[in-house]
Amino acid sequence: MKIKLAAAALVLSGCTTMAPRADQVSIVTDPALVQHCAAVGNVTSTPPYVLPGDDLKQLRNQAAGLGADTVLRTGPRIVSTQGVAYRCRS
Repeated sequence: MKIKLAAAALVLSGCTTMAPRADQVSIVTDPALVQHCAAVGNVTSTPPYVLPGDDLKQLRNQAAGLGADTVLRTGPRIVSTQGVAYRCRS
């Protein structure tokens, strides 16, 4: 029982947590959605990922740190995920 609890704690501690305002960052794949926005920087996720979606959480965290509210994902979600962070809202 103690081993199972320790293993669960290790797995959960490796999850990507959300930074403040990261939950307000949208991720899009259509460049038309950011055509009137200001680019503020590039964002990239890096493995290892513990849970599905950790790559997108990393992008959201980085974008929030840049003051962005939208990420244009620029490639497939294979190994690492890349995008450009934009500020679309005033």
